[in-house]
Amino acid sequence: MASLSEIYDWFMTGKKPTQAQFWATFSSFRHKAEAIAQSDIANLSNTLNAKAEKSQFDAHLTDPNAHAESIGGKLDKAGYPGNAEDLDRRIAAVEMPDKVLKYGTITMTGLNLSIAANAFAWVLYRNQFLNPPAFSSPISAATAGKYRNNIVVGNQVGTYEIIQGDEASTGGAAAEPPVPPGTIKLGYVLVFGNTIADSGNSDDSDPFAGEIRFPAYPSTRNDGQISVNKVLTTDAQGNLKLCSIAIAPAPYLDEIIP
Repeated sequence: MASLSEIYDWFMTGKKPTQAQFWATFSSFRHKAEAIAQSDIANLSNTLNAKAEKSQFDAHLTDPNAHAESIGGKLDKAGYPGNAEDLDRRIAAVEMPDKVLKYGTITMTGLNLSIAANAFAWVLYRNQFLNPPAFSSPISAATAGKYRNNIVVGNQVGTYEIIQGDEASTGGAAAEPPVPPGTIKLGYVLVFGNTIADSGNSDDSDPFAGEIRFPAYPSTRNDGQISVNKVLTTDAQGNLKLCSIAIAPAPYLDEIIP
């Protein structure tokens, strides 16, 4: 087979190619009627080996889990701005809302917090965490003379976390930190300097869960009534008030003096 440079040289202007050169020229090219062998095609074997078998491709087309990592978060229709995963969380919140199923005891020994195994139980994103392991952790002291409110939360792996709040000069001003996404509040720990001022579970923090006290209400009243007999009621405007009983004993009440 002649090279292209040889053929170009044979057919330069002014030259007369011989019969042998004509034959060598045409023999150097394939006629379209001739079949080309696969072995003569460069890199054909490597290209074919890199392609999937037809049976594999057909199975991929009907596999419901194919590309789940990229398609699973897509939303098929409508104008909802979120994705399918976000929509699934919203549906879950309606079907099985996040909530505390059981309140346990938060024990404080100095600045060390401990919770017994299986003390609390909660639901997060339709997953129930019924048997959390025991937990213990030190609580950081606040600045001397300052208060800090911490919260105890349950997370999505069935364990506990302590979320630290900001310090303030009074306990009432020491606001609780926000509950992080993917967690649920279980309890609180109020720190004053290097001591624990108060602690308990979130159920304990309900102001109406125990006794309601009126520390500013006087022990005696200058209205001529029996000062030790009092009743909690509402006035005409619906305000909650503590009133003296005009005639005792209860339940024979003739008049209530606001």
